[in-house]
Amino acid sequence: MTAVGGLQNIDTSNKQLLLAASSARRKYVACLEDERKKKDLGGRREERKALNDEIHELRNKKRCLQNDVDAMTASADEYAEKAEKTHQLTWIIIIITPTISNAP
Repeated sequence: MTAVGGLQNIDTSNKQLLLAASSARRKYVACLEDERKKKDLGGRREERKALNDEIHELRNKKRCLQNDVDAMTASADEYAEKAEKTHQLTWIIIIITPTISNAP
C-alpha cells in the first residue's frame, strides 16, 4: 500500500467517509451479535427438544409399567378368588411365586 501512498492519502476530514466506516462497523458487530443469539437459541431449542423427548419416553415407560401392574393385580385378584372358592392354597402360591422369582 505504500506504493499508492497508503494511510497517508486517506482524507480523515471527510465526514461521509467516517460515517460510512462507523456505520459499516456497527452493522458488522450487529450481524455478529445476531448470529451469536441464533446459535444460543438453536442450542436452547435442541436442549429443550431433548428434554421433551426424554419426558415423552418416560411417560411411555410409566404407561407400560402401569399396564403391567394393572394386569398383575387383575391376575392376583382372579387367583385369590379361585383360591377362596375352591379352598385351595395352590392358587395363592401361584400368585406369590412370580413375585418371589422376580425379586432382586
